Amino acid sequence: MCRARYGRSAGRGCCWTLGYELADARAHGVYQGVFNSGTAIGLMTGPALVTLTAVRHGPVGLGRGRTSQPSGCRAVTPAPSVTPMTPVLRSARLRLSPYVAADEGQFVALLQDEAVGRWFGDGTQSAEQTHALFRRIFSLVYAENHFPIWAVRHEGRYVGHAEIKPSPETWLDGHEIVYGLSRDSWGLGLGTELAGLLTSYGHETLALAEVHATVDAQNTASLAVLKRLGYTQGRAVPEDNGRTTLLMTSRVPAPRPTDIG
Repeated sequence: MCRARYGRSAGRGCCWTLGYELADARAHGVYQGVFNSGTAIGLMTGPALVTLTAVRHGPVGLGRGRTSQPSGCRAVTPAPSVTPMTPVLRSARLRLSPYVAADEGQFVALLQDEAVGRWFGDGTQSAEQTHALFRRIFSLVYAENHFPIWAVRHEGRYVGHAEIKPSPETWLDGHEIVYGLSRDSWGLGLGTELAGLLTSYGHETLALAEVHATVDAQNTASLAVLKRLGYTQGRAVPEDNGRTTLLMTSRVPAPRPTDIG
């Protein structure tokens, strides 16, 4: 509190010196006009800059109906050692681990496949945007430990992407799972295994009473997987593009009352 007040007072003192005391005594009005134009320009352009950067780009991550536009950030050398929020998970056939730099090409190929990318965020993005999104996983999510993001591997081969995170939807207060598998791994039951692993992590490790998934109403394959795992359908949310997002929820069963007598 004291520091904030001191800084404000010092700043106003500097403004007085620059705008008045150092000005030519014969042209105070001119100096004041030019000096104050800087404040006016800041007030006019500030909101636009915030909208184009912080608001528009939003948090990294994939999913149905997300604001997950990649920023044009510079390339960052990935460092898997800074991913304490992303532990290695294993199921019978899958291994989920933090991304490494060598995964970039396969990540981009996964999301550039129209059959896969159409269900993520705002749909398939350009290759350049997808490369930028991959780099943000390291520069933002891993660097600041926001939430787990995994590369999914089957028999040592990259086959997909997975996340569990606080939902960015304004109408959903809770965590949701996000996942996708490459087309050549479909039909093997890996989708059910992956969604089950993420759901168990949410309930057991994160101690979440509810784990959600937001799914396009036309994504019948994912809906079937989630229903198989015990997810139930909640609200249906119309999107701006005319599509509908369905809320699917897995709940921890309520404990059965102890029999008496």
